[in-house]
Amino acid sequence: MLLENREYTVEELVGLIREESANYFSRNKTTIKGPKDIQEYLAAILFDRNKEQVSAVFLDNLHNVITFRVINDGDLTSSPVYVRKIIEYMVELKATAIVMCHNHPTGSADISNDDIQITRKVQTAVEAIEGRLLDHVVLTSEGLTSLKELGHLK
Repeated sequence: MLLENREYTVEELVGLIREESANYFSRNKTTIKGPKDIQEYLAAILFDRNKEQVSAVFLDNLHNVITFRVINDGDLTSSPVYVRKIIEYMVELKATAIVMCHNHPTGSADISNDDIQITRKVQTAVEAIEGRLLDHVVLTSEGLTSLKELGHLK
């Protein structure tokens, strides 16, 4: 990544670091085998969010990372999930699997009923196009909570 010869704000630099981190993992054929891999991947991208953000890692049939995309930005305690947008990205990217994720800027690792319901809704939509939702993870300053490991995915 080449930077222009100008001054940058902290926000611009953080954005560039996030973008380059996502590009690095895509270029180097990072394979997602489980929650630990996704935690390492997302930690570089979502390390300092101060509002809730829903995003997804799009994967090929071997679970290699194609790319990371933000689905929606929210506020401190919630963010709407647009299932249609996830499906559109999957088709556009020719992704066969995804890992959905969102952060809890408050630091709470608790999973809400809304988290469980949207996970089921996304899983149904992804399966309708013959894809797979591998996991839905919640990131906090303390680490990652996997809805799959908690039994909320088929």
